[in-house]
Amino acid sequence: MVISSACAQGARRCLTTRIWRFFLAFCLVSAVGLPSFANEEVKAGQSDSIEFDRVWSAILTEAGLEAEIISAPHERKREMFIKGDIVLDCCAIPEWRQRPEEQATQLFSDVFFQSAEHYVFRRGHAVDPVENAAKLRFVKVKGFVYDLKAQFGTVIEVHDIEEVLDHVASGEADIAIVNRQDYERRLRLKPRPLELGPVHTVADLRVRVHKSRADLLPALNEAIATLRTKGRIADILKETDAEKAGRGEYVGVLMVGRSDTMGTQRMWREILAETGVKAVFVNAPQARKRRMFASGRILLDCCAAPIWRTRDEEVAVQSWSDVFYTSREIWVFRKGETFPVATAEDREKLRVAAVQGFDFHDQESFGIRVPGQDIDDTLRLLAAGRADAAILGALDYDVRIGANSTLFEQGPVRVEVGLSVRAHKNVVHLLPQINAAIARLRESGRIKEIIREVAAESGSPFKKQVP
Repeated sequence: MVISSACAQGARRCLTTRIWRFFLAFCLVSAVGLPSFANEEVKAGQSDSIEFDRVWSAILTEAGLEAEIISAPHERKREMFIKGDIVLDCCAIPEWRQRPEEQATQLFSDVFFQSAEHYVFRRGHAVDPVENAAKLRFVKVKGFVYDLKAQFGTVIEVHDIEEVLDHVASGEADIAIVNRQDYERRLRLKPRPLELGPVHTVADLRVRVHKSRADLLPALNEAIATLRTKGRIADILKETDAEKAGRGEYVGVLMVGRSDTMGTQRMWREILAETGVKAVFVNAPQARKRRMFASGRILLDCCAAPIWRTRDEEVAVQSWSDVFYTSREIWVFRKGETFPVATAEDREKLRVAAVQGFDFHDQESFGIRVPGQDIDDTLRLLAAGRADAAILGALDYDVRIGANSTLFEQGPVRVEVGLSVRAHKNVVHLLPQINAAIARLRESGRIKEIIREVAAESGSPFKKQVP
C-alpha cells in the first residue's frame, strides 16, 4: 500500500508531530477500509421482536459479520451482555439500558429505525392510559423498562411478548406497550381480540455493542447507513410473509435453528452451504426453539424426524426434506448398572434423563422424566446418579463418549429414524434446493466424512482419550 508523497509532504508542513500521526493513521484506515471479520463468529443476542429479527439479520450481513444468535429470556440476556457472553444485542435505546453495570460495558450504534411503541388493550376495553393508570393492570416482559407518564396500579411480569399479548387478550391484564410492527406481525400469526391505543413513545432503535468489541462499531454503523440509504430497513418491515421468509433480494438470509448435537450441526452447516442459503443460527433450548419454529421466528430447523414433531401447532406449519442421515436412538447407562427396558413395566421403574423439549414415542411409560438442558447436561445427570438411564443418538454417544468409556455403556437401540430438515410453510419453496444439496452430499460421501471428522475432534469431558 502506498500513500501519496504530496499528501505526506503537505501534512508535514502544516501539522504537529502528534496530529501528523493521527493523520497518517487516518490515511491508512482510509486506504485499507474497515476491518474484515470474515473468519470470525461473534455471539449476538436475538431481538425480542419478531419483526426486527429480519432487520437485525440484515445489519449483521451487511456488516460482514458471522454471528451465532443466542436466544434467552430478556433479563438473562441483559446479564449475559454485562458478562461479555454476548457482545452484540439488538434492538434498544440507551434509556432502556441504564443499570450502572450496563453503562460501564456498553456502546451504541447509530439509529437504524424509529419505532412507535403503542398502548395495547383488549378489544372494546380501551381507556385513557394516563388518567386511568392507577386502576390498570400493566403487563410487560421481565427486564423491560418504560418511561411511564403515570404509574400503573399493578405490574405483571412475564417471559416474552407472546405472553404479554395473551395476558391482555385473556383479561388477565388491562394494558401493555408493544411496538406497532411486532404487534401486527404477531396478530397475523396468532389472531387475538386486541386493539392498538395511542402512541406511548417513539424509540430510536440502535444496536448495542460490548466495549470489549468496540472494533465492530464502525462496520455496524456503515451497514446501518447503507441499509437506510437504500431504504432497505423500511422495505424489510413492509415485506409480505413470503418475502420475509427469504425470497427475492433477501433469499438465504434466514434465522435457522442450531442443531442440538455436534455431528448433525456440522452436517446442517454443510447442507446450508451446499444449498446456497445464508443462515444466522439461533442457539436456544429445545423447547423454546420448537415454539420459535411454530411462531415463524425460526424458518428452517435441523435435525429431526416427523415422529418427534407431532404437536398440532408444528404439524400445521412444517414440511420435511429428504432424509440425509439415519440415526439410531439408544439407551445409555452408567458402567455396570444396566436395567431392563423392553416393556412399559420395565420403563416405569426408571428415572430417564433426556434433553428438555425432546419428545419420545414411549415417554408416557417412563417412571420419572429427568430433563437436561442439553446433551452434556443429560450425561452429567446420569453420571451423578440422578437418573437411571439416558436417551441419546448413537452418533452423540460416539462423539461424546466413544467405545472405551469408564463412565457409561451403550444399551439397546430404541428406534432407527431418518433425520431431515424441516421447513416452515413460509419457506417451503426452498425444499427442492435443500433436497438437491442433500443428494449431492450423500453421493459424494461427505456425510460419512463429517461423522469421522467430528468424532476425531471431540473434546467432550466424558470421552476417554485412548493413547
